[in-house]
Amino acid sequence: MPNILINGVKSKTGGGKSILQTYLRMAKSEKSNFRYFVLTPDAEEYKIFESDNITVIDIPNFAKSNVLFLLLYHYYFPKIIKEFDIDAILNYGDIIIPGKTPQLYNFDWAYAAYPTGPSWDCLSKSERFYYGLKIYLFKKYIYSATFIMVQTPLLLKRLKDIYGLNNLEVVPNAISLDNFRNRDEHHFNLPDGRTKLLYITFYYPHKNIEIFIDIARAIKTRNLPYTLVTTLAPEQHPMAAKFLNIVQTEGLEEIIFNIGPVPMHHVAPLFEQCDGLLMPTLLESFSGSYVEAMFHQKPIFTSDMDFARGVCGEAAFYFDPLDATDILATVEQAFSASQNIRDMVDRGTVQLSTMWDWERVFARTQQLLVRILNPTKTKP
Repeated sequence: MPNILINGVKSKTGGGKSILQTYLRMAKSEKSNFRYFVLTPDAEEYKIFESDNITVIDIPNFAKSNVLFLLLYHYYFPKIIKEFDIDAILNYGDIIIPGKTPQLYNFDWAYAAYPTGPSWDCLSKSERFYYGLKIYLFKKYIYSATFIMVQTPLLLKRLKDIYGLNNLEVVPNAISLDNFRNRDEHHFNLPDGRTKLLYITFYYPHKNIEIFIDIARAIKTRNLPYTLVTTLAPEQHPMAAKFLNIVQTEGLEEIIFNIGPVPMHHVAPLFEQCDGLLMPTLLESFSGSYVEAMFHQKPIFTSDMDFARGVCGEAAFYFDPLDATDILATVEQAFSASQNIRDMVDRGTVQLSTMWDWERVFARTQQLLVRILNPTKTKP
């Protein structure tokens, strides 16, 4: 019975957490001879996934620390691999685990695919140093991966061009429509009589949330009927606290309406109570928010950057994410005629129909695990 180590230590929030939990849910019910040993951000939370073939390993706090992550990769991982006689690794972390154990690496750390660009300009000195160190380790160990799963053909091309990799497999990010359908009713008490544009996100510098301040000032000056709905908490990042303080100090609360973090079962009613998705992000590998907006038939307004076009295609209104005037003009033009919105929503429905579901993603992941365990077998 092959022993598979799943590295999900960094799958703390958003899409990463959803991917890890959905994979474990499917692995728990699959009929295979794999035995899984899982590293998670919170062993207690993940105990519900334990079964005859899944063991959740409780790791020490130091192994979860960003500051001490080198100890995780150079001390703790080798210890776990030896202790549990690991035959292969499914890695949902940001960098490759050093060593000779066959490894299937799920790539979704977009900074490695965009080692330069505007997303880096948003980082503090300490963040730039930390991400720079991760880029160094990424380049050092990436060639040890047996196979690398990437979410889009665009990422495949970028990694191939930048790092010369030839062990890449496109396995798109799965859409989990059941998550969108299974929800609790919840009212967010959003402002009445205004067009509400949602940016559902945890705070990260590359999310470019600060551009909302300039947009909100213009909306207030011109008395436009738009509200920007955000989902931040001040403890997420020092800049999140600063952003929310500016909103309050400048009296922008009705224009930038922050509702705080939203649990998955409240995402569907939140989309229903909003009129569109507004994402001025500077960096993504995929983003489930695009998929959620398409499913809930809401127009998408997002950055005119290759990663956004790679997911949305013709199903979005695009703008310069660094230009508040262009963002607002794009929104105004779109809402100037209801047919504009209907046409874009229809395109989103078509785009959604082309995406992989979790059954297909899980099956492909398992095929690749079999390949790294049996390298002499032909490609399925």
